Amino acid sequence: MKDIESAKYNRPFLGERGSVDLPIIYEDASYIYAVLIDGLGHGEAAHKMSETIGKEIYRCWSSNPSNIISDLNDRIGKSIGAAIGVLVISKNKLNFYYSGLGNIRCKVIGIENTENLTSTDGILGMRYRSSKVQEGSLSSGEMVLLCSDGINGLDNAQNWHKLAALKCTTIVRRIVNKYGTDLDDSSCIALKIF
Repeated sequence: MKDIESAKYNRPFLGERGSVDLPIIYEDASYIYAVLIDGLGHGEAAHKMSETIGKEIYRCWSSNPSNIISDLNDRIGKSIGAAIGVLVISKNKLNFYYSGLGNIRCKVIGIENTENLTSTDGILGMRYRSSKVQEGSLSSGEMVLLCSDGINGLDNAQNWHKLAALKCTTIVRRIVNKYGTDLDDSSCIALKIF
């Protein structure tokens, strides 16, 4: 079994105390789950809405990220809305499965190239659509990033191999600080295979 390093970082909208972005990393014996929730709106009420979604997700773990999103959608009220990205990585085989709704971005950074995984158009709770599952496998030296829409310009980044050489805690902070906007919550999750 390969080691998987992970980290998350969240910076609220300039002037706000709480963020509506909620990055979550969870693992059990077989899988590691990376979930990025971006609730609608800003302020205290929107922050509490994201926390509600975050509490419910702990009842929904599955090896299929589309099932996680569907189950979570059934559990939350129609007045709660959010974009969501769910990445599931098998610890033994290093297969990954990704599904998302809305504007969460997922990027697989390989040794030779990068691949953007896509989320289905929709809003968790308010405008739910079945999300498709994209899958692949990871190898030593590869990395996966999940970013909220507060991160801009990441697709123009170069020299991924230099960034991938850093610890995940440094990677997520650098991405948010360099590519995050002050006009929205900015969040990033990084997972790296050793």
